[in-house]
Amino acid sequence: MGSPVPIKRSLHIPENMNLGYVQEVLMLAMGWKGFHLKEIRFGGITYFTRMAGGEDPEPMEDFPQRDSFQYTLGDLLKLPGDTFTFIYDLGDDWKHIVKLTDIMPNREDHTDGDKKKPLL
Repeated sequence: MGSPVPIKRSLHIPENMNLGYVQEVLMLAMGWKGFHLKEIRFGGITYFTRMAGGEDPEPMEDFPQRDSFQYTLGDLLKLPGDTFTFIYDLGDDWKHIVKLTDIMPNREDHTDGDKKKPLL
C-alpha cells in the first residue's frame, strides 16, 4: 500500500499454519530480519505476536486483540479474493494487503481432495 510500484510475492502457505508463523513467513519473504513489531488486522480485530516471555498487550476498548498463535490462516482466508492487512514496523506502519489468490490441493496427501492449501 502506498508504494509507487506494486510489490508482489506469491507464497504457498498451509491453511493450518498459525498466524504467528504466517507473520514470520511474510516478514522473511520481504527480506526483513524481524527487528520491528508486526501484526495482522482482519475484520476489525488485531492479531498480535507476543515477544518471547512477554505478556499480552493491555486490553483497549474498541480495539479487540487476539493472540496470533491461537488462530490459523484458514480461520481468516476462506475463499479466493479474501484479504487481510499485514503491518510491519508499527512505528512506520508498513501496510501490506495479503490476498488469497487460489486454493491448491495439499501436496502431502494427494488421495484426500478435501485437504486444501491456500496460495497467497
